[in-house]
Amino acid sequence: MFYIKKVGLVGELGDSSLDLSTGLNVVVGSSNTGKSIIVECIDYALGDKDYNIELPGYDSVYVVLCHEGGDIKITRKLGVTNVEIESSNQLVPSGTYPIKKKSGKKKNEPFLDDFLLTLNDVKPRQDIIISKDWGKQNFTFRTCLNSFIVKQENIIRRESPYLPLNNSAQPAYKSGLLYLWTGENFLNDNDKDNMRLRRARKSAVETYVSSLLENIKTRRDELIVKASLDPEQVEIKIEETLQEISENEQKLSALFDENRKLSQQIIELDDQISECENLLIKYDALKTQYEADSKRLQLVIEGESHEENSDEMVCPFCSGRLEKSVKESCAEAASKELLKLAPKVKDLKEANESLVGNKEVYIKQRDELKEQKTAILNQINQEVKPLIAKLKKDLAAYKVSIEDAKEAKMLLDQEKLYEDKIKELEVGLKDENTTFDVMSKYTAIIEKLTVEYNWLLTLGNYKHEDLATFEAFDFVIDGKHKRTQGQGYRAYLNGLAVFALYNCLHNEGVYPMPFLVMDSPIQSLVENNNIADEESMKLGLFKCLKETTADKQVIVIENTLPTKLDYSSVNLVYFTKDEETGRYGFAKGIIN
Repeated sequence: MFYIKKVGLVGELGDSSLDLSTGLNVVVGSSNTGKSIIVECIDYALGDKDYNIELPGYDSVYVVLCHEGGDIKITRKLGVTNVEIESSNQLVPSGTYPIKKKSGKKKNEPFLDDFLLTLNDVKPRQDIIISKDWGKQNFTFRTCLNSFIVKQENIIRRESPYLPLNNSAQPAYKSGLLYLWTGENFLNDNDKDNMRLRRARKSAVETYVSSLLENIKTRRDELIVKASLDPEQVEIKIEETLQEISENEQKLSALFDENRKLSQQIIELDDQISECENLLIKYDALKTQYEADSKRLQLVIEGESHEENSDEMVCPFCSGRLEKSVKESCAEAASKELLKLAPKVKDLKEANESLVGNKEVYIKQRDELKEQKTAILNQINQEVKPLIAKLKKDLAAYKVSIEDAKEAKMLLDQEKLYEDKIKELEVGLKDENTTFDVMSKYTAIIEKLTVEYNWLLTLGNYKHEDLATFEAFDFVIDGKHKRTQGQGYRAYLNGLAVFALYNCLHNEGVYPMPFLVMDSPIQSLVENNNIADEESMKLGLFKCLKETTADKQVIVIENTLPTKLDYSSVNLVYFTKDEETGRYGFAKGIIN
């Protein structure tokens, strides 16, 4: 088998290419940067008769295929029906080859499809059945390629993502896919001598389905034992718990509000206490001043009696010499000032005592508020928060119980489906006739494809009640066909459908396809803004791709990517649409 190592354009502007690898390859960038042209180049280089590539300065496309026997470069000029092959692989000689088989004398000459099948370990020019009356034609590499190169216009289809749009090509597709899966073309079924072999195959399928049924019953029994309440009781418990959580969260909010109010009141009281302390300091300074003034005035008065016979005296304030005639006026003035000072001292004392009393009241009020604040914080941290945490834990457990109940219901439906299939198998071959019914060969394929698709839907975060079922070569989910869905959901569901087929062929098929190319599986998908990242369908789809493509090759074209995912193992290519930063787009020299 091979994988696509490189895709490119060639012309007057030179060679513009993109390196690819095994695993998941993602090309992301703005519109009109040439992302979809990558898909067109791959398809056209591998033999598509039409092309949608119009880039001035480029006239050819090419792909490099990596095979264990050596690389092969396939170049095709736009508008021509031949390819140029440069090969270091012994299976594919270098040269010029047509994309279609010649007729007449040249019908045995090699053409592109012979080499592509050979590289994929498929014997070229094998017949497959294309009608009920055993009509046949050659199986080609392109017979089923529409399911593995999925262009943007096809990813959003309302119809089956598998079947070709051309109805006349659908029978060949169904037989071709059957050939890839089983390695058989069933041409020998036209011989009734093969009836025994067919019975043996049906018996093997019955055994396989029975084993699946046994596993389902075992898992369902485990869920029944695990469940302690029936779903209706759990729903009631969930409603009660949600109500209790809401009430306690309201209570918690009220306690936080009260705590903030108390904190503000404490701050205001601290400000008042500080103001009192500042005033007391000022009062103390004023008291000291009053006491000093009183002593000086008293000194003046007392000095009169000691200096009655002196012709001169000294001023008690400035130490200047005073005449005797001034002496009597100073003592008299000092007495008057002393009388004025007495009420001021008294008022200051009363104000000081009042201020001390106010400060004590404020301190007491503050201490009481702090006690209230401590009580509220204790209630928050020791009562309300632990209760809310417990209620949320209970709620999570109830939700798990609901999911278990849903899984049990899905398993019951799947159990019934498998039981019906076993009944069909038990009918046997008595009603078979000599006409060819391709869908009668699909029983095991549909079973495995359906299991894979349902698993991917779950991994991809698609919300659904019942298991998807396979009808008319497409899937129906919860009884609804995807044609009733919007464009974004159709792209998502079709993307998972072709990826499920690609995985199944790799895991179960005889001839798996070497690559899967998808253009814009989530570009038009718009999800609820309130959805959690881990529940996003976009994230889920890329998680599916990233986790299951290590040994395969998947190439995805997208405008944007989910951010909550580790892309370190992905070959990620960004087109910036910026001439100054990074790579503008696929075709170098083309600016839009």
